[in-house]
Amino acid sequence: MPRANEIMVQRRTDHVRLAEEAQKRGELLAAGAFEESGTFEGAILVFTDAASAERFAKADPYVANGLGSVPARLRAPSPDREPC
Repeated sequence: MPRANEIMVQRRTDHVRLAEEAQKRGELLAAGAFEESGTFEGAILVFTDAASAERFAKADPYVANGLGSVPARLRAPSPDREPC
């Protein structure tokens, strides 16, 4: 995974800027990385809708360099449920 780490370091500023912009627009609800014993294992980003997630993925330098993908599972919020 040395190549992945190199890409992450090189592209982190653009990735974070993109996430901050999505958050300011109200599209990104939460985001965070997973580590195991100090080693990056993955991340999750929670968007308000599939279109926002797709738009982010298309512009994300991590995805463009093979470090991420469009969400595998999308679920619309229940209209009966109050937001957290």
